[in-house]
Amino acid sequence: MVMDRLTVAGAGLAGLFAALRLAEAGCDVEVVEVKNRIVPSSGPHSEAVRDYLGTEALSELRRHGFDLEPFGTIETTIRKSARFENVLRGRSYHLFARGSERQSVDQELYRRCLDAGVNFTFGSRWDPGKPVDVAATGPPAGRFNILGAGFTFSSEGSDLDEHTAFALLDNDVAPGGYLVVTPGIEYHSIYSVSWWELDY
Repeated sequence: MVMDRLTVAGAGLAGLFAALRLAEAGCDVEVVEVKNRIVPSSGPHSEAVRDYLGTEALSELRRHGFDLEPFGTIETTIRKSARFENVLRGRSYHLFARGSERQSVDQELYRRCLDAGVNFTFGSRWDPGKPVDVAATGPPAGRFNILGAGFTFSSEGSDLDEHTAFALLDNDVAPGGYLVVTPGIEYHSIYSVSWWELDY
């Protein structure tokens, strides 16, 4: 039996993981990506996956087949606002690298996809009039409920502890959200995330 090729639109984490799982299940898969290479739209950064009370994040991810190892963990979180400061101790976040570096989640999933026989078409926008099996292209233009902005800086010469994160709760800086600094491997990340109704 000849199986039709399944098309995945988007090569972010969702698209790569969907393509990998489909290929591992024996499907013929093509990923169409508008960018010319595998790189997160948000640029290189360290991403933190949080353990919530009673939930171990890595165990939950592994139940769904995500078996990549974090490069580090956050054991101390220092939170500040205009009127208070507190320190949370104990493991709270697992850190993953995002970007074009070999150790990043993006590149590891891409390598696994190639090994599983997934085909990639880069520099090509998905045609909305053409059938697609998995749409992993993010929200439509102008429709979102969270806004994040930030940048990375070199870890060389930095005294930021590899197991400590800092969070600033300030509505002037991040309305309804927070500004956070997270440690990385070659670089650290600082970014602001907001959830309020935004009208910039």
